[in-house]
Amino acid sequence: MNGSSTRPKLVSIAICTWNRAALLERTLVSLESLEIPDGVDWEVVVVDNASTDSTGDVIERFAKHLPLRGVRELRQGHSYARNAAVAAIGGDLLVWTDDDVTVERDWIAQYVQAATTQPDVSFWGGTVVPDFQTPPPRWVLENWEVSSRIYALRDWQGRVPAVDLKHLPFGANFAIRSDMQRRYGFDPEFGRKGTGMRGFDEVDVFRRMLDAGVQGRWWIAAKLHHFIPTSRLTLDYLQRYYVGQGETLVVRGESHESLDVLRRRERSQRFWYRVHRALGRSSRHWLPNLIEASRVEGQLAARRRNAAAS
Repeated sequence: MNGSSTRPKLVSIAICTWNRAALLERTLVSLESLEIPDGVDWEVVVVDNASTDSTGDVIERFAKHLPLRGVRELRQGHSYARNAAVAAIGGDLLVWTDDDVTVERDWIAQYVQAATTQPDVSFWGGTVVPDFQTPPPRWVLENWEVSSRIYALRDWQGRVPAVDLKHLPFGANFAIRSDMQRRYGFDPEFGRKGTGMRGFDEVDVFRRMLDAGVQGRWWIAAKLHHFIPTSRLTLDYLQRYYVGQGETLVVRGESHESLDVLRRRERSQRFWYRVHRALGRSSRHWLPNLIEASRVEGQLAARRRNAAAS
């Protein structure tokens, strides 16, 4: 394929949202400043996942001066919303982002360049840098690898790795050829639902594509800023995140230890968490204990629910 045949004619931006009208408005304001390449059309599809706030009003207002369409998906869940977006788009390149970002002016132009110059590649991950509402606490900075996962940050410094099972894009910033996304849909068993923290929805898609030999690349010049509110800069949020990771392990069939073993491991991890903190040790000592205790808590909760439902 030559460059002209792979250059997108229509780029679709997809955003899924639930009860975050103010943040969505901020994101849509940033889209107003996008510099779209000549000869390329664009659209924005916003999926309202059964919001009860003023999200619908925000979508209606911005549809007057952006090429924006709203879609209502009443089935609660990020994967349901994402599949609704895929069904609604018309573009040949689909660019995913979240409702709590601000994008660089050349964000779409960069992905158009990627799709045009790399015809054998089907998806690309961009750069996600933090936009902290307030300065983060010390434990966030001391454990940046962990923090990058929790806050969906991708900012490769120095050597850029290959896209593989250990280095995957985050849902806040990736582009994919639309025909490939239609082939690899989102599994409703994964992804957040309401206030739940179960994830793995885009990871599942990427893994299935990579297993099938589909190529992905990083395109670090496609950059946006992910808003991190103060409410997420807490150990409570970290614990809820890893409880969700534990639930995901159960859904994936990867939680094999007995309930007694899991209970003992949770107690042990919480004990050592308290010891390390009481001794005044750095967060590098006690944060792994808190993470593992939370992950085990999520497995226990999910397996109890499964047992009650059977």
